[in-house]
Amino acid sequence: MTEIKPDNKADAGYWNSFYQAMGFRVADPADPVRQFLAKFIPGDAEGSCLEVGCFPGRFLAVGGELGYELSGIDFADRFPDMQAWLQKSGYRCGQFLNQDFFTLSPEPKFDVVMSFGFIEHFENYEAAIERHIQWLKPGGLLILEAPNFASGIQWVLHALLDSENLKRHHLPAMYPKRWANLAKKHGMTVLYQGYFGGYQFWAEEDRRSRLAQKILNKVMKITHRLQRIAWPDCRWYSPYAGLVARKGSAPIQRY
Repeated sequence: MTEIKPDNKADAGYWNSFYQAMGFRVADPADPVRQFLAKFIPGDAEGSCLEVGCFPGRFLAVGGELGYELSGIDFADRFPDMQAWLQKSGYRCGQFLNQDFFTLSPEPKFDVVMSFGFIEHFENYEAAIERHIQWLKPGGLLILEAPNFASGIQWVLHALLDSENLKRHHLPAMYPKRWANLAKKHGMTVLYQGYFGGYQFWAEEDRRSRLAQKILNKVMKITHRLQRIAWPDCRWYSPYAGLVARKGSAPIQRY
């Protein structure tokens, strides 16, 4: 297979630094991404689940709670620690590859293939999505999520107050309609495409001017108040973009 190497907006050095002190835990029940995942992934005691870019495992563990055998791909230095945590937590564990996703030869053997906050770091995000699809069994589910930094108030706030973090993301890769169109070209049935999470805003710890930090502090105070309101999901302010698609038109049959 020809090696595909999309331009990466955030390299291994950045991720290893980012993950250095991060602990292992299952995503909180109130986490919108966990709720999105649990809404679409069926419980399956015989199923297999692969997460691409899986460190630190908080969403992969949700698949374990639903009965799936867990597999993951990540090049993080602490990847073996995550695998040990999953095993110690009692989850069924399969194949864990501490390698670059784009140098591996895909095997179509998983019932669910998913990633969260992965594809938007690549300029050639289409190649990343196509590789996800290649790991799926016929009838399997593709689940993609990325932050929504490209639209409306989310773009404005990140451009003004979180610009260094924004540079690590490829904005054209943050439109689920584009993911859906690509999935359809590969014969997939789209079950969901859109934005979710109500209203929320966050910013990474980066160097800012004093004025920008003061404005950010005020924005965060307002955000905490606004999050108490049940905002309808909307492209212009919701924090997450998502896609769920089935490979082919029929679900996996068990024999």
